[in-house]
Amino acid sequence: MAAAIRKVRDLPHSGYLLPIYTLFVDAVEGEKGAMRALRNSWQPFTVDAFKAVDRGRLNSNGLCRQEDIAMQEILDWS
Repeated sequence: MAAAIRKVRDLPHSGYLLPIYTLFVDAVEGEKGAMRALRNSWQPFTVDAFKAVDRGRLNSNGLCRQEDIAMQEILDWS
């Protein structure tokens, strides 16, 4: 996961790409936070930790969809 975050942070993030970069970094950080929360709060025979991970992943997926839309708009514009 750390390697993926480093690669995302190394992506271009200037001009028109800054909002897309921010969405992508927020999505990756959210996924990392969800997995950290699962690791720190997991207990056998409970589902609460998994519900928190699902919420985090849903949020990250929404950010990735926004990033995809913004990137497609830039590609269509150019």
